[in-house]
Amino acid sequence: MDYKADVRLIKALADENRLAVLRALQGGEKCGCVLLEELQITQPTLSHHMKILCDSGMVDSCKDGKWMHYSLSLEGCHRLRCLADKYSIKDADFADYKKCNAEHSEDMRRKEEKKKYPRKFVSLDKLRGDDSDTDNHERYSDNRWEEEYILDKLQAEELHKAIEQLTEKEKRTFEVIAFAVLQGISEREMAVYLGIPQKTLNNRKRKIFEKIRKKLAQTE
Repeated sequence: MDYKADVRLIKALADENRLAVLRALQGGEKCGCVLLEELQITQPTLSHHMKILCDSGMVDSCKDGKWMHYSLSLEGCHRLRCLADKYSIKDADFADYKKCNAEHSEDMRRKEEKKKYPRKFVSLDKLRGDDSDTDNHERYSDNRWEEEYILDKLQAEELHKAIEQLTEKEKRTFEVIAFAVLQGISEREMAVYLGIPQKTLNNRKRKIFEKIRKKLAQTE
């Protein structure tokens, strides 16, 4: 396949002055004197750019008296549309491409998330042993954050059931919070990672842990 003609057309468009000329000519034929006034450029500069546009086939020109008159070439505009179609995704395939791209982005996000927040789980046997001692809410309410109480039950069956009641956004936030707490990552870093203000993160945490706490309380 010969790409020379395509490259010539693309190069002709690769300048802000020439794009401004094409935009100005969308309203119809214009005299060179009018383009000079609209674009606020010198005569030599205009002549330089118009030669490139005319050679590329995007603009037609004709002389009337001492001034050149310019207009968009219908053939050139058709070539430009064909060029865009040649190097872009077809409409029929766009939906599938968008879906695949979204799935790829989600996979990459999860991989990066796993790298930043490696999983560390508490032993399930240990958790079951702890549960037999005293009431968990009383034991943790005085000395430890409610978040730590929930994280200590991270592999408990009851907690997994409670997490399933969360929305997808809440699940993702909870996962990041859990891994971040276990890794000693600050709330500020968590907020930056999630792309939200720290105040918003704190509000989400409060709502999420309250929802989980109520669910766990029903099973104890």
